[in-house]
Amino acid sequence: MENVKGILSAVAKSLVSKVLFSTFGLVGLVVVLIIIIIAAVFSSSDDIGSGVIGGKGEQLPESVLVWEADIAEAMERHELDSKYLYVMLAILKQESNGDVAKTNGDIFQASESKCGSIGCIKEPLESIDQAVSYFKETVIVSKDNMEVAIQSYNFGNGFATWTQENHDNKWSPEIAIEFSKKMLAEAKNPLIYKCHRQEAKDSGACYGDILYVPSILAFLPNAEGGPIEFNGQLGMPLAPALVTSEYGERYHPIHKEWRLHAGIDFGCIGGVTPIQASQDGTIERADWAGGWGQMVFIKHADNLYTRYAHLSSMAVSTGDSVSAGDVIGVCGTTGTSTNPHLHMEVQTTESQQSTVNPRSLLGI
Repeated sequence: MENVKGILSAVAKSLVSKVLFSTFGLVGLVVVLIIIIIAAVFSSSDDIGSGVIGGKGEQLPESVLVWEADIAEAMERHELDSKYLYVMLAILKQESNGDVAKTNGDIFQASESKCGSIGCIKEPLESIDQAVSYFKETVIVSKDNMEVAIQSYNFGNGFATWTQENHDNKWSPEIAIEFSKKMLAEAKNPLIYKCHRQEAKDSGACYGDILYVPSILAFLPNAEGGPIEFNGQLGMPLAPALVTSEYGERYHPIHKEWRLHAGIDFGCIGGVTPIQASQDGTIERADWAGGWGQMVFIKHADNLYTRYAHLSSMAVSTGDSVSAGDVIGVCGTTGTSTNPHLHMEVQTTESQQSTVNPRSLLGI
């Protein structure tokens, strides 16, 4: 974007110079000024580094998802907002694919941030703890700018400070390349840094990973939704699908008593992750529903109903017809909820007493 601004500025100056010496100088100057204003609006509105969480919705492998509960526990302990769960999982995918043997236990490659050198962490849980602790630091230093925080996990928090001083706390590939080249030029032994990407080699930017941010964003939920995956009779209502609480008796985190958890909870990002209809049907209800918060209830057949609760917003109304994969709302934490998630229930009648475990129907 900085390059775009520079090019536009140079073009504008050149045009002004020519116009001032033309016969129609005054009229031409007005035209050029309009061009400059439009260019300025274009360049200022295309902000990179907005901090909005959203990605391509690519599926994380099982080798990464097996660590989800441990990461969530570490995030709660370090008081890192649960909305970053997918970010931490995507970072794990990028760093090691969850491979304990290959990383000698340091699945997050977090030793350097803890000890200043590689190899001091030998246990996966220690690696998770350090990764969560360090990422929380990057979030604070980056002023909660998502792209800058992610790149700082790879470059170090010096990147967040530097980009605030030089690029208005924004991230772009060009900014990442600039910082990488700067750090490489200042390194005592630049030969230790190897180019792991052709793009880095072509740019002479081999310090860190200049495309770390898009690599992570690829595994974050797609805010626009997309095709849903069918492994059973019902399709998955969101992607990626991370089960955070099962169907069955559990100790309620708010009411502090044992009671039936009548559905499955899926982790998702509040205000971002689209929630989709699991099958064709008719919206029986779409409104506020007490502890469920903003809730959508769909009839698919005489013996099959699905409920989607705690939504931050709804995209359908009572009486609407929907097809499998249609976006019906957005993940949230409305009603009786401790953090953003989707609570999904499956019923065999309209009565809430007829709930069944959604797992078999979802094929998970």
